[in-house]
Amino acid sequence: MFEMRILDTIHEAVDAFSGLLPEGAIVGGSFSDWLPNPASLQSSERRKVFLEAQRAATELCLANLLHAIGLPAVPVVNRPGGDRAWPAGMVGSLTRKGAVVAGAIARTCSLAAVGIDLERVEGGLRDVQWQIASEGLPSCNDIDLALVLAFSAKEAVFKAQYPITEQMLDFRQIALSWTQLHDGRWSALTELGNRGFQVRLRQSVQWVASVAISLA
Repeated sequence: MFEMRILDTIHEAVDAFSGLLPEGAIVGGSFSDWLPNPASLQSSERRKVFLEAQRAATELCLANLLHAIGLPAVPVVNRPGGDRAWPAGMVGSLTRKGAVVAGAIARTCSLAAVGIDLERVEGGLRDVQWQIASEGLPSCNDIDLALVLAFSAKEAVFKAQYPITEQMLDFRQIALSWTQLHDGRWSALTELGNRGFQVRLRQSVQWVASVAISLA
């Protein structure tokens, strides 16, 4: 049903990742145009149709990601822990939010790990503020934005470290030190064990995009 569609690659959420991973490639897009009018579906069908579209969009994103780095389209299956089995010599990460899917990939000669995350600026995270803010909120006049930045950064770090450590870290174990840059950009640093991670973040009008890396 969805296999012949294309992704909206100029979507604001994907553009928010621009410049955050010069060591590799980030591609993605929105599949919102694939979805039928909800009024045309029974309420019991809506989630099934959405998940089918999301699955097809994710597979298309993976194929586009491999093409972007010069690799043939091969299956990138889930491992038992939920992360993906990337081709030999590659590290990568996926993120999905609403009707947007994005992926990142880099060669292991450049990066030992990469993790990406995408969140809406209007995150509504005050109910879990205690978990996010316990270690490492950025200095920001807008507490809601600060919470989204910290949540997204920690999610990206979790995705980057998991294929290496296979540890299900609590966000309170990820302590971040922050630097505000310019043009809606931020940088954060953390250490987990004997490995350091840098998070690069960019805020657009509606989105926060985060890329966590660890150097090879």
